[in-house]
Amino acid sequence: MNENIKLSRSLSLLSVIAYGFAFMALTTVFSTYGVASQISHGMVAGSYILALVVMMFTAYSYGQMAKEFPISGSAYTYTQKVIGPQVGFLIGWAILMDYLFIPMVNFLLFGVFFSAAFPEVPMQVWIFALIVIVTYVNVRGIKVGASANLLVVGVSLLFLTVFCMLSIRSIVQGTGTGMLLNIEPFFNPNESFEYVVAGAALLCFSFLGFDAVSTFSEEVKNPKKKYTASYYFSDRHWRYHFYNRILSSA
Repeated sequence: MNENIKLSRSLSLLSVIAYGFAFMALTTVFSTYGVASQISHGMVAGSYILALVVMMFTAYSYGQMAKEFPISGSAYTYTQKVIGPQVGFLIGWAILMDYLFIPMVNFLLFGVFFSAAFPEVPMQVWIFALIVIVTYVNVRGIKVGASANLLVVGVSLLFLTVFCMLSIRSIVQGTGTGMLLNIEPFFNPNESFEYVVAGAALLCFSFLGFDAVSTFSEEVKNPKKKYTASYYFSDRHWRYHFYNRILSSA
């Protein structure tokens, strides 16, 4: 039977963005800050900016490939279509390992943090509870998952906002350097730039997961419409209209 299997296009752009943020786990910054601060010699902000620049190139590449191949599969599909099925097979397994290990890390961090807050409850209990909740949400389907992600991302953003406000108040009151504008967290002239690079190599972990958005290419409502803005500013858009004008005037 050669029936084409199509997925239900039930996700909005907001839902997909929420999925990306949920995969990235916005509060990962708290689990890597201590190690990053040590590796970068205190230049964590500079390391984050460098990591962001690098990941923006990756995100742009994913955006271009998603427009060319708007089907599920993400990097597996892109590699399989552009390079070959053999390399695509290897990339597919690499992605599978990525999606296997990232939840494991998140479950572990969840257990560590909550067992520290509630020492009377064993860490294994928190991990098992989270696994049950995540499994239930996934079994219920993509719409329930989208709603759960919006809730998780909303709570994370609220937590980060409160944390930033309290941090600013603490700095103004004299904690740390006692000033909001300070170049040293970005780059310290007394330290080598290689420490910033070393910190960025670790902090790329904070961006892992955003590529999962491309796996929902066949589940987004009006996928072509979502790409309109980026396509409008692309060189391909202008070449298309340029050639059309030539042909129409000929």
